[in-house]
Amino acid sequence: MEVFLFRHEEWRALYNCAALDVEQWNEMGEKNVFLGVYCLSLGVVLMTLYICCLVALIQENLQKSSCYRIMLALGCADLVCLLLNCFLNGFFLLQGYVFCSSPYFLYSTGCLLDAVWAAEASLSILLAVNRCADFWKFKFFKALFEGFAVNIWLGVVALYSLYFFMFPSPPLFSSIHSGLWFLDPYDVIDYEGRDHELYSNWALLANNVTLVIALPVLYSALVLSIKFSQTNSGTNKHHMQVAIQALMICLLNFFSAALYVYMHIWPTHVFLNIVCLLEMDTKSMKRMQEKRR
Repeated sequence: MEVFLFRHEEWRALYNCAALDVEQWNEMGEKNVFLGVYCLSLGVVLMTLYICCLVALIQENLQKSSCYRIMLALGCADLVCLLLNCFLNGFFLLQGYVFCSSPYFLYSTGCLLDAVWAAEASLSILLAVNRCADFWKFKFFKALFEGFAVNIWLGVVALYSLYFFMFPSPPLFSSIHSGLWFLDPYDVIDYEGRDHELYSNWALLANNVTLVIALPVLYSALVLSIKFSQTNSGTNKHHMQVAIQALMICLLNFFSAALYVYMHIWPTHVFLNIVCLLEMDTKSMKRMQEKRR
């Protein structure tokens, strides 16, 4: 977004759609009624249920817990993600959009999606650390989330998300990829003289790799700690249920990040693109079920 706002001529050179008119660009897109209707329908259901869950999380007695405050922030990020991954994706798929169908709007929403994904990734790791701190009960560790400290962590997440909104190259929607968002607006389009390396986003790659490594390590350590803990069996059973539930959510985030890392490095079949799209929507649904419990 920084390039678009403050170096607009450079932005126009990077995201130039002058080679073809809008109708010609639209002809390159691939309308997908099935996936479009699927995304819109799932979005309506999930948005309704998600709002109900977030209303429950806003209760004053729950907001005294740092864990639930982080979950509320994660839920708000999920709501924005639903708007993008379900409603906008559904509309774009029905219309067969490519980047040059609406470059300003798709670039802006791509920046927002980049920021929301960064927030979801960092909040997922923060929630994992919080749950480890709650079980391990080390004084210094627990102090990181007591009182106003959790607000500082949420502020750090907000700044991290703002960086992704402003500076890296955003992912851009293309119906050619079955509704996924990729960094290169001209990917698989024969655009002479275009250097695809100009659209690299190393910050996003580092974010995804960190997520892929951190979540399994943290939750595995938590599950093992609970399993071999010397506390009473009833408490251990409760902690284990919560940890395994969180681990399942962690695995969904893990696969989302891992799939995108893979697809940004190696060419993929359309089947894998569709799997990734469905997995992203399922991730939102599974996280919503965790909040309901």
